[in-house]
Amino acid sequence: MAVINDLPNELLFMVVSYIDVDPERLANLKSLCQVSSRFRALSEASLYRSYEWKRGRPSIRSFARTLLDRPDLPHYTRAVDFELPNQFQKRQDGPPSHLIKDELKRFGNTIDQLGLPSHIRSHWKRLLLIDEENAFAGLTVLLASQKLEELRLTYNQGGVAFIPWALDTMQFSMQQAPTANDNAFLMLHSMRLASSDKWCGAIKMRELSHIFRLPVLRHLEVAGCLEMTLGHGRPSDREWADLHSPLETLSFRESALTAHALSIILRSCKALRSFRLEIDRLGPGYHDFDQTILDEGLSYQADSLEDLCVDFHDIETAVTWALDGQGFEAPALESLGRFTQLRTVTLPPNAILPQDRNAPQSLGSLLPKCLETFELSNALLNHDLHFGQLWEFALYDLDSFPAVKCIYLHSSERLHPDWSRLKELLALRKVELVV
Repeated sequence: MAVINDLPNELLFMVVSYIDVDPERLANLKSLCQVSSRFRALSEASLYRSYEWKRGRPSIRSFARTLLDRPDLPHYTRAVDFELPNQFQKRQDGPPSHLIKDELKRFGNTIDQLGLPSHIRSHWKRLLLIDEENAFAGLTVLLASQKLEELRLTYNQGGVAFIPWALDTMQFSMQQAPTANDNAFLMLHSMRLASSDKWCGAIKMRELSHIFRLPVLRHLEVAGCLEMTLGHGRPSDREWADLHSPLETLSFRESALTAHALSIILRSCKALRSFRLEIDRLGPGYHDFDQTILDEGLSYQADSLEDLCVDFHDIETAVTWALDGQGFEAPALESLGRFTQLRTVTLPPNAILPQDRNAPQSLGSLLPKCLETFELSNALLNHDLHFGQLWEFALYDLDSFPAVKCIYLHSSERLHPDWSRLKELLALRKVELVV
């Protein structure tokens, strides 16, 4: 009678790979590692495939130390999710007592083997003594960099506005092309950066051009970004000039970027499929936000973009945006009609609806013919003007949009009988209207 040990390694590995690596089932993999050397070898690949570290959990030291002890384990790691500690929470009591000299020496030797410049190596070794968690987080990211596919970093700067060490190590390893780590991040396809301090510790995109050089990065999400200088002719702009990122989805959440910054970032991508911007509280650059500059950047994605969303994080921002935009005499995003793949569009009204009754453009001339879902992400304040434009679109232009299935609106007069009339007209064409 056949027993489990009679099965080939390939089948056993497939069975083990179905065990989810979550806190509740992690114990199952640990138990398998203790059964035999064979089961340990089979289980380690799943056990170390992903690693998540949040505040309040045991120190990241143990995981980093294990990777140092077992150089083969980082090759299993595909996903890392770190919530980095506050930069103000630094050690003031010298070297930790439980880190013996051999461990410090081994840490230093690992840094030396990465081929980083001497001043960076010295800075890292000093960092170990004063900011141990971030130092080990950065080391863990580097050790796993050759096979890493997904990276999520969340950090709290506590008033210190600079990129955490875990992210700096990525920049250094790519810019300096270290001899022992020359394949760093070549498999990284998904990345999320988030800062809980969106003002004093906000993420600055001007410092992250190296991320757009990652050869297989397809998905990037940034939360808590504040960028007011990129695209204004500063020296840092030159680092973005020759970029052709393979990104497919780019998302900014709870962020404030100028139109110039967004334009230069969009021009740095070869063929985006999805671009989403969630605008947070208005920064100083938003009071003169030029949507025509954003339109110029978006036009570089006219042959690839399928999903476009410009929305608001809170009501205050949405109201301010709506009031600021009422003076426009023409729609700001005039290039959308030339997009060939755009299926879903979510935009503020003043970005797409003409604000002048006599404007030569109609809504139908400004939207792509391949559109399926259209949403206005802010309230329509001028009911008569905007209702008239939407009525004309439904009456005269809708036949040119055979794929449209749903239109979402936000109105300050949601119960106005005009919307019932528009719903009935659109229903005849099998288009749903949600107000």
